[in-house]
Amino acid sequence: VLYRSGTERVLTKFERHEANPLVPAREYPWEVAIGWTSIYRNPDTGKYQLWYQAGTGDRLAERTQDCAVCYAESDDGLHFTKPMLDFFSFEDHARTNIVLIGNGGYSYRYGNAVVVDPNPEDDSKRYKMSYFDWAGEGDDEYPGLCVAFSPDGIAWTKHPEAPLSRMAYGKGGFGTAVRFEDDTSEPWLIPMSMSDAVDSMWDPVREVYAIYGKAWIDGPDGGQFWKHAMGRIESTDFINWSKPQLVLAPNDDDPSYVEFHTSPVFYHSGRYFALKQILDRGTGGGTINIELAISRDGIEWERPFQNDHVLARSDGNLFDSGSIFTNATPVVLEDEIRFYYGAYSGGATSVTDRGHLSGVG
Repeated sequence: VLYRSGTERVLTKFERHEANPLVPAREYPWEVAIGWTSIYRNPDTGKYQLWYQAGTGDRLAERTQDCAVCYAESDDGLHFTKPMLDFFSFEDHARTNIVLIGNGGYSYRYGNAVVVDPNPEDDSKRYKMSYFDWAGEGDDEYPGLCVAFSPDGIAWTKHPEAPLSRMAYGKGGFGTAVRFEDDTSEPWLIPMSMSDAVDSMWDPVREVYAIYGKAWIDGPDGGQFWKHAMGRIESTDFINWSKPQLVLAPNDDDPSYVEFHTSPVFYHSGRYFALKQILDRGTGGGTINIELAISRDGIEWERPFQNDHVLARSDGNLFDSGSIFTNATPVVLEDEIRFYYGAYSGGATSVTDRGHLSGVG
C-alpha cells in the first residue's frame, strides 16, 4: 500500500510464554550460560529439534569445549528433553547432549545456526549448520565461517575446509588501524568482512543460502572495529560463499550507542524480516533488545519501528533481563508464530559469568 487515508502500520509486540524459560541453564555442568539457538519443527511429525549454545564456564584445559552446541527435542515445542548421547563426554559425565565442539586454537567456537533442506541431493547433508571458529595452525590459523552437516540434526560432521569465509579479528581491540591489502603483519584484520555471529537461512526468492550477521564498520578516525552493522553473504551449496556485502548500518536517528549485534533474517508472506539485536555496549556488559526490520528483497532494508522494540529485555533479575539472542528460525503454526530465543540476565559478554541466569524462551 503506497498510501491510504487513515491507514497506519503498527507494531505488534511479541508476547512472552508464561512458562519461560522453557530450557533453563545449569541442569548440567556444561550449561553455565545458554545463548544462541536454532530450532526446526518437522512438518510431517510435528517434532521440534532445538540446538543451543552452552558456554561451559571457561574452566577447561581444552578450549574445544569452552562453547559447545547442545541438542534438545520436544513434541509440543514447550516441554523439552535433552537426550544423553555418546558423542562427547564432559568432566565425569561419560554421556552428554553435546553434539558439536570447537576446533581449539587461539579463540573459541561460536554460534549454531541450522538450516534444514527438505529435498537434499545428499541425505547426509540434510541438516546444515554455520558457526564461527578457528582453523589452521601457526601462521596459517585464521578465524572465520565454518560449517557442518548432518543427516538427522544429531550426528554432525564438520566440513574439512575451513574457514570458508575469513573474518576480522583484532587483538588490538577498538580503533585498530585498517591494514592495507599488501600488509601481512596483521592477517586477521580483514576490512569489510563478517564477524563471529553468522545466522543462516534459505532465501526462496534467489534460491540461495544466505548468512546475515555482524559486519564491522570503521570509525570516524579510520580505525577498524568501531561498530557492528548488518552484513550478508550467499552460497548455492553452503560451502562456496560470496564476498561480504554491507546492507544496513546504524544511522543519525539512532542513539549514539546503537549497534546491530547481529540480524537474523527469515522470509514470510512475501517479505524478509530481520530480528535485529540492538546492542548497547556501554550498559551492563552489552545489553540487547530486539527491533523488527523489513525488506522486499533482502538487500534494501526499512526500519519502520526504529527505536521501538518488538521484544524488549525483561525488568528485574530474570533470565532475559540483560541480553536477548534471536535466530532465523521462527516456527510458523496455523494460529501463531513462535519465536525462540536465548538470553542472559547479564550483558552479551557475560558468557563465563557463573552468577547470572540464562536459558531459552
